[in-house]
Amino acid sequence: REGWRRFRALEARIDELFPGPGSGEDPGAEPPEDGLPRAPGYELIGVMPAYIEAASALETLRGEGLRLALLAQDSPDAAEAALRFAGLRDRSDLVPSAEEAGAYKPDPRPYRMALERTGTTEDELCHVSAYWWDVLGAKRAGLQTGWVARQERALLDTVPEPDYRGRDLADEAGAIVARLRG
Repeated sequence: REGWRRFRALEARIDELFPGPGSGEDPGAEPPEDGLPRAPGYELIGVMPAYIEAASALETLRGEGLRLALLAQDSPDAAEAALRFAGLRDRSDLVPSAEEAGAYKPDPRPYRMALERTGTTEDELCHVSAYWWDVLGAKRAGLQTGWVARQERALLDTVPEPDYRGRDLADEAGAIVARLRG
């Protein structure tokens, strides 16, 4: 519960500094049913548009015969809704949720669960993300990783080097395809 209180205090401070959608929650509120904290704006995830290159990047990978999965940090229902809203659900073969693994990323359990659900090996699965903590978690689980330098322009020194780097998803898809065609 101490971690929850610290998270809520931080969330309240962020709401003070950046008021807007997702702010104004009661800092004394009880944690969600699963007991895990939610980021400010969490309830907006189902109405977030995809990045403009997302659909074509996924199609590039599918065109190479690759199966695609999206490892969601949120609930399965929220992930499905977000993908449908973004027009990307039909491009993902599988949508496992970290919630189903009983731990949230960057804990290695969600990545290992995704590995099991896809029926692949570590060297056959590449986890692509724009977040350093996702690269860290996937590497700890033994997966290949791709990092999209969209918001963070440099990785922390403590984060293992990703196998692929790109400015956007199209760059990542191109790098993965180039290595496949090797």
